[in-house]
Amino acid sequence: MELTELRHAFLEHPWFLIDGLNEILSKADRSSGLLDRRGASEFQAFIDGFDLVEYPLVFIWFRGGSMSRLDRAFSHT
Repeated sequence: MELTELRHAFLEHPWFLIDGLNEILSKADRSSGLLDRRGASEFQAFIDGFDLVEYPLVFIWFRGGSMSRLDRAFSHT
């Protein structure tokens, strides 16, 4: 089941989303500063489209000498 289907099935209930989403929102989310602008834009559209509020958690993913903020937590009320 896709998130869009879940959204419509549970509109009356608050929900919480935590995952390694494999996308970043800004250059500050990655130590290399590399940003896929299209991916970041689509990720922001997803957040906005689901009216999600992000919790300020800090989970960092390490690979070699690179760090990225991929794990995030959101809620919809």
